[in-house]
Amino acid sequence: MLEYIYQATGLLLIAFSIQSFMDKENPKAIGTGLFWLAYGVSFCLGSILPDWFVGVLVLLMTLIASAGLMGIGSYHSSDNEFRKASAKSLQNMLFLPAIIVPVGTILWSQVTGESCTYWFRDKLCLRFIRLANGSDQMSTVQSIMKVVV
Repeated sequence: MLEYIYQATGLLLIAFSIQSFMDKENPKAIGTGLFWLAYGVSFCLGSILPDWFVGVLVLLMTLIASAGLMGIGSYHSSDNEFRKASAKSLQNMLFLPAIIVPVGTILWSQVTGESCTYWFRDKLCLRFIRLANGSDQMSTVQSIMKVVV
């Protein structure tokens, strides 16, 4: 499962590299694009590339960043006035997502007496596996989960 998250992140980083390469207003577009491309490839293909090649990608990123070959481009984002107005209208609500996760985790553990992590792994994941594989394979999945954890 974690591998898919790395691959999705890598695709996003590769999209950043393409956007950086195409940015005509950034004088350092090639260095910026190469940095994001190397980063994205290491995320997408890191599990199948040889370790030495991933090391070369990391050295390449270090060289690009330390040589000052990266720059901030214009990615047609919202202007400063819009961002300031949005932040002013939302005020402290901007911190709500960062507060919901820890408070929700504490409340869950206090109310149920068990960790959210264990609940997610043992209950929710097994339900998805049951839906995908059929209910007769549930005992096999449960025994594998007990051995792994």
